[in-house]
Amino acid sequence: TLHLSLAGAALLIEAEDWRRKAYPDTDRNLTIGVGHLLTRSELASGKLIIRDRAIRWGDGLTDVDVMLLLVQDASSREAAIN
Repeated sequence: TLHLSLAGAALLIEAEDWRRKAYPDTDRNLTIGVGHLLTRSELASGKLIIRDRAIRWGDGLTDVDVMLLLVQDASSREAAIN
C-alpha cells in the first residue's frame, strides 16, 4: 500500500515538474514523468513498464501514465526505506 499523500505528490510534482515527453535533466540524463530517470533497460528497449503494461516512452505518456509512474516510483522508494 502506498502512503504517498496528495500533498506529497504535489510537492514532488512542484520539485520535479510534470513531463509527458522525455527530456534531458540538468545532468543530461533522459527523464520523463515526474523525475523518472530512464534506466539503461528502458533506454535500450524504448519501453517503460507501468503497472505490468509496456509503454513506448518515445511516444510520450498520458497524464494517467505519468501519475501511475509517479505512484510506482514512490512505492518502490517507500519499500526501500521501510
